[in-house]
This record gives sequence, C-alpha cells and structure tokens, in this order.
Amino acid sequence: MKTTNSITYGLGCLFTVILLATAIQETAAQMKLDVYKSVQQNNYTALSNALLSGEDVNKQSNVGNTALMLAAKVGDSQIIDALLSYKADVNIRNNAGATALMIAAKYGHPHVIDKLLAHGADPTIKNNSGSTAAHFARGYKHQELHDYLVKAEKKFSLNKANKNKASIE
Repeated sequence: MKTTNSITYGLGCLFTVILLATAIQETAAQMKLDVYKSVQQNNYTALSNALLSGEDVNKQSNVGNTALMLAAKVGDSQIIDALLSYKADVNIRNNAGATALMIAAKYGHPHVIDKLLAHGADPTIKNNSGSTAAHFARGYKHQELHDYLVKAEKKFSLNKANKNKASIE
C-alpha cells in the first residue's frame, strides 16, 4: 500500500511539473511576441514586454499595416497610448496608402483621431486612391468626424504654410 501511494504521489508530482513546464513555455512564447502580433492578439503583457525589449514599434505586416493601425481599427486607447509613448510613427502608410488616422476615421473612433492628431498625424495625406481621413469618415457615414477632420486639414495646412513662410524669411 505504501509503495502504491508513493508511486501515485510521484506520478502526481511529475504531472504537476510537466504542467508547470508547459505553462512556463507558453508564457515565454507569449513574451516573445513582436509588437504587431501582441496588438493583433490584444495581449497587453506581450506588448509591454516587446516594447521594453526594443522591438520595432513601426514594424509592418505583409500588407503594410502597423500595430498602431490595428489599434486604431479597434479603438483601443490603452494600446494606442503605449505605442505612441514608444514613438510609433503616426504617418506611416500601408500598401494601400492608408494611415492610422484614416483607419480610425473609417471605424469612427474620435478619441483615437484626437490622440493621433495630437501626436502629429497629417490629415492631408491621401491614400493611393486620393482619399484623406475626412473622405473615409464621410464614406463610412461619420459626418461629425468628417467635419472635424476637414477643420483639422485646414488647420494643418495653415500651420504648414506659416512654417514654410517663416523659414523663407
């Protein structure tokens, strides 16, 4: 009886060790996700680890999307704040020429648009079809965002003209 209990206990311990080792391997795999995949999987821990380890915050997928573009699509403020704090480029364009600002406009996320504009997003950039973020907002029936982005375009253009004028003088 003692031998059977010892064997059962030993097997139970072995099984526990195997489970723990598997969990540690899975955790290590999650921690090795790059920035893009971390955002894609909505994994805040992996994103934090990837950013802290110096992974490229502007890495693009095979279609040119960045982690910031993915976050702009879903409107996740926490992820956007993290990416922006690590200097995500707000004006990178994907293969279709779209920016994170255009994607946020398409999906109707005003809080994302505000953050992107505050970090230097250029509302006058056009995608490969000639559309700006304002066009995306209008096309996807976000009229208030369209109006807001048209004003942002005018303000951005005016500021750019003033900077150019000042540099000439």
